[in-house]
Amino acid sequence: GYDGSMMNGLQSFPQWESAFGYPSGGKLGLLNTIQVSFFSGYAFTPYVSDSIGRRKMLFFGATIMCIATAIQTASQSVSPFIGARFLIGFGLTFAANAAPMSVIEVSYPTYCAPPTSLCNSPWYSGSIIAAWTTYGTFICT
Repeated sequence: GYDGSMMNGLQSFPQWESAFGYPSGGKLGLLNTIQVSFFSGYAFTPYVSDSIGRRKMLFFGATIMCIATAIQTASQSVSPFIGARFLIGFGLTFAANAAPMSVIEVSYPTYCAPPTSLCNSPWYSGSIIAAWTTYGTFICT
């Protein structure tokens, strides 16, 4: 939720638009390429998760996302920004695939359902935090 709302907010900043050459159409779509990388990773993540384990899978996905976030933050042009967005989505497929299964495996059987059903609930919290952070940043500049 944080990432999507932050991108949505950044696209409304004139400073962001000028830094990336006033993107529109296909170029603007490519800047949101995180969705494309979901499809490229989901085909094989269950098999990788079964072979290396959930914990390693979560660590691998989180590592990819952290590195890609650093690249995205430091990018001064469109190409590294798009590449970083792709890597963030790719890493997210590993983490999103392994997280619910890990919760099920470590939870006591009687209490397994509530934490599993809450796996995607923080999305909304992240979305709200990002929206207000973006708004506050824009107001302060």
